[in-house]
Formats: sequence, structure tokens, C-alpha cells
Amino acid sequence: MVAVAVLVLALAPGLQLLRDGRVRMPRGAVLLAGSAALVAIGIGLVRGWPVALVVLQASTVAASVLVIAVPVTARSLLFAAGWVLLVQLPLGFAVFDGSAGFETTIGARDFAGGLSLAVALGAAVLLWGRTTREHARHRVLSGGALTALGLVATCVAAQTVVDAVVLRILVACLLSAVAGAVGWLVARRIAADRLRAADAVFGTLTGLVAALASCASVTPQWSLLIGLVAGAIGGLLAGRFARRTRSGVAFCAAMLLAGGVIGTFALGLFVDGSGLVHTGGVDQFVAQTQATAVAVCWSILVSLLLMLGLRPRTQGGADQRSDDQRSVDQQSAAGLLAGPAGGGATGTTDAAERD
Repeated sequence: MVAVAVLVLALAPGLQLLRDGRVRMPRGAVLLAGSAALVAIGIGLVRGWPVALVVLQASTVAASVLVIAVPVTARSLLFAAGWVLLVQLPLGFAVFDGSAGFETTIGARDFAGGLSLAVALGAAVLLWGRTTREHARHRVLSGGALTALGLVATCVAAQTVVDAVVLRILVACLLSAVAGAVGWLVARRIAADRLRAADAVFGTLTGLVAALASCASVTPQWSLLIGLVAGAIGGLLAGRFARRTRSGVAFCAAMLLAGGVIGTFALGLFVDGSGLVHTGGVDQFVAQTQATAVAVCWSILVSLLLMLGLRPRTQGGADQRSDDQRSVDQQSAAGLLAGPAGGGATGTTDAAERD
């Protein structure tokens, strides 16, 4: 399982391709990712976590940093460092620690990091996401394949041992991914003029993100339903987000947030033995709702405060931002001015910015 946990690092190049259309691993981001991974390893060892779980958490943190710290500037490194220390590591502790985490304190379940990985990273990508170039279909497909590998590896590695549950996890991932693609395509077809290959990719990934929290705790039919709902909500959110930011950022953020929230929240309804549908009791439902609300609010609030605190300053009316940042803002402004006509559509799909 340690080797599988290392495969989680595929999330970094995968999400970079989906958002930016290229992979960049600058030295500053790599050093920060390595430092954050060492902190995660230290926390896991001190708390006595299984080795596979320690490696999983370290890989998750490193991959996340390599996504949000690129393109590298002093501000992006500061944002990534603050975000890891204040958002992802605390949520990772709450999700994975067996004696003081969500499951022990309030009874909420999150098998593989629907909150600490998907929700936290989705908020950061949405509020801090930067993309400066268009990318072709083959890059979306390559990015989707790498991201899918990283998500499946995350689900499997969270089991920490190879047993019969691994097969259940893989089946749940498959069903949720297929249903997610269907839900996303239906939602995008209703909201957009036409569909693109990128829609199928992001729908599939949204289903896999939803499986992070639920893959080991629900039966196959509920995996299908969770993936379907997550994909549909993700498709709708992507259109909303694309009105305000670049489509690559919008689609990645929608995929992560919709999958993470729906996958975790749905456990309150469908988890074996204690879900509302199975028992009629509300305890599990309330616990999942509380954990999801805390993670979403904390991730967005802290990410927003970090973003506002690191906003570019001006002196004497002169813009002191980097050329890279000015390029991003100019492209975003062009997309917004294009409006419904779609003249500014870029990124993963033209339809996203014509919603």
C-alpha cells in the first residue's frame, strides 16, 4: 500500500494539465511540497498512524502544494504554505486520526479525504487558481488519466492493507465514475449549447472524487446514485464558476468541490448500518452534515482571507504585479467582456463560458 500511496502524486501533473494545459515543477514549489510532506509525515508518526496512511497524507499534501503554488511567485508560495498549515493539515488530521478526528468526536466518516483533499483543494483552486494559456484536447485527456490514477490510488491506499475491501473500493470507484460522467453530461447539455470531450473527463473525475469519502462504506447502487448527483451538481457549478474565472480553473474547482461535498454528505444517508435510509436514525446524517459544513466553511474562509491578505499592492497608481499575473487578469477580463456570445471562451470547453 505504500507504493500505491506514492501514486497519489499523479494528482499534481494531472490537475496542472486540466487547469493549465501544461506541467510545471519549479524548484520553489517542489521544495515547499517536500517541506509540507515532511510535516505531514511527522504528524502521522507522532500520532501512530499506519505507514501507508502516513505516506498517503504526505503524498496528498505534496500534490496539493504542487497544484496551488504554480505558477510560482512569492505570493503563491506564501498562500500555499499558509493554506497547508491552516487548512489541509488540520482537516487531514480530523479525517484520518483515529483518536481525535471527526469519526471519534462527532461520528462523521470520510474514508479517503473527501474533505481534506477535495473540498480543501477545491476552495484553494477556485479562489487562488491561476491559468495563463489555452490547452488542447489531448492535454485534457492526459490530465484526466493522471488525475484518475491519483484518485483511485488515494481510495485504495486509505485501506492501508490489501484485503477483500479493496475490490469493493475499486467497484465503487468504477460505478461512481461512470455515473458521474452521465450526471455531468446531462447537466452540461441542459446548461450549455454543446458538449465536448472535456465534459466526459470532468464528469468521470467528479464521480471519482465523490468516491473518496464513500467508496468503502456504501453498496454499489448508492455509489451509482452518489456519482450521478455529484456529476450533475459539478456540471452546473462549472457553468457558474466559468462566468467569473477561466474555464480550466472553474471546471477543476467544480469537480473537487461537488465531488467532495456530495460524497461526504451522502454518507449520512447511505452508509451501511447507520445511514438515514437504512436505519431511519438521524445521528449519522447530522454528523456528516456538521463535518461537511465545517470543512467547507473553514476551507473557503481561510483561503479567502489568505487571498485578500496577499493581494497585489499598488504604488502611485502603478501596477506592481508580475507579468504572469497581469496576463491572467487580462485574459479573465477578456472572457468576461465576451459575455454570452462566447468570444472569450478558452480552456477546457467553449461552452463553459457561454452559460
